[in-house]
Amino acid sequence: MSESAAPKQRCRSCAELVVPLPIVYGYPSPELLEEADAGRVRIGGCVISSDDPAYECPVCHEAMAEGSAEETDARR
Repeated sequence: MSESAAPKQRCRSCAELVVPLPIVYGYPSPELLEEADAGRVRIGGCVISSDDPAYECPVCHEAMAEGSAEETDARR
């Protein structure tokens, strides 16, 4: 998914309007490491629990849950 196609959300921590980065859990493949190096995903680690966050703010790096933002920008 391209950044322009993803909906922007207001981060509750830093108040920036951002496209949240998906957090991927498990042992990373070489392709996933490339995606992380390019800033398109965040690697969350190999230990997985039921309450791990799904997204991260690319500005302040705080956890974000999909649809939990205070405001979305539907115009973009």
